[in-house]
Amino acid sequence: MNPRRSHLGVIIIVGIAAIALVASAATGAVAGRLVTSATIRNHTIQHQDLADDAVGPRIIRDGSVSGSKLGPRVRARLAKAGTPGPAGRDGAVGPAGADGVSGYQIVESTQTIPLGEVATIDCPAGKRVLAGGYASAPGVVLGNAPTPDGSGWGIRVGNAIPGDVTVQGYAICADV
Repeated sequence: MNPRRSHLGVIIIVGIAAIALVASAATGAVAGRLVTSATIRNHTIQHQDLADDAVGPRIIRDGSVSGSKLGPRVRARLAKAGTPGPAGRDGAVGPAGADGVSGYQIVESTQTIPLGEVATIDCPAGKRVLAGGYASAPGVVLGNAPTPDGSGWGIRVGNAIPGDVTVQGYAICADV
């Protein structure tokens, strides 16, 4: 074997090894730095820089991205309503509500009373007055209101002429 040729082979091998060593050191220095959010300028990463499904619900916390930060195409897709799902099961029956008004009744009465007294229209036993009033009363009506216990309606009439007065009134009553 020719010693010159052998020497040339060693030189080539050492040269290739040196080139490989320099190349690996250069890429190692670049890759040796960790890329973090502190080293990336705002608005420099675009959607085309990311792989499909690179960022999703497993990466983004709830509430950390607002609608104003989404692009117009994403906002448009989110605005479209999806197909409604199947109806859910009926819920449990709730408790019974309070009783309402029943037994509605209008009681009318015409009474002759001494001047200054109260004509009282009583509701039937067990019923309460809801409203009331008068259809006619001579003189001046001094009062027109429910009785203090709520069992009827009272009308008080005043008149400059002494004597009895006839009052026609009504009470609206119900079971409550």
